[in-house]
Amino acid sequence: VLLDDVDDIPETRKYGLPNVTAYFDKHGTTFENAFVTTPICCPSRASILTGRYQHNHLTIDNTIKNGCDGPNWDVNVAPFSVGKRLQDLGNRTGLFGECRNN
Repeated sequence: VLLDDVDDIPETRKYGLPNVTAYFDKHGTTFENAFVTTPICCPSRASILTGRYQHNHLTIDNTIKNGCDGPNWDVNVAPFSVGKRLQDLGNRTGLFGECRNN
């Protein structure tokens, strides 16, 4: 699973990886009319990784205390993420790029 949220990258920096861009233009999928349950970074990321709504994973904003880091993330998101479930089945997983906001 590869997700990208580059809609906030300035046009001058958007095509810094021309080979990667060309590959995904040819082989990737673009969702031009997509919706999310919570349109803010950390809560949306937690929903994508766990399949849970915000009221179940309790990630409410982008702060360290309530966002993508800290005790709430360690208790309510990380143990239930798709990556953890894949690891439990014997797969190797990884998160690359901006995974945390701190």
